[in-house]
Amino acid sequence: MIDNARKEKVKLNVLSDVESQQHFHHDIELIYILEGSLDIEFPDRTVFMQSEDVFVINANKKHMLKGSSNLLYMQLMILSILVDTFISKISLPM
Repeated sequence: MIDNARKEKVKLNVLSDVESQQHFHHDIELIYILEGSLDIEFPDRTVFMQSEDVFVINANKKHMLKGSSNLLYMQLMILSILVDTFISKISLPM
């Protein structure tokens, strides 16, 4: 069993990174655009975002970010086991 007691369960960053290499996270990533625009490139599609857009990237999904020069965004990283635990608690037996 993985011990998540010491790992941050939710982490909030405010970033202005204009570009990133292709990568993935073991956690769920929520992106909210404050200023500028951002393209999120997946192997099979590209998502175009602008100010006030929100997008959720599931755990373990390869992606790359390319933003405008005036990009400012919030990144919320959510430990995926929290979501699994929440879903298991609200799921009703069939």
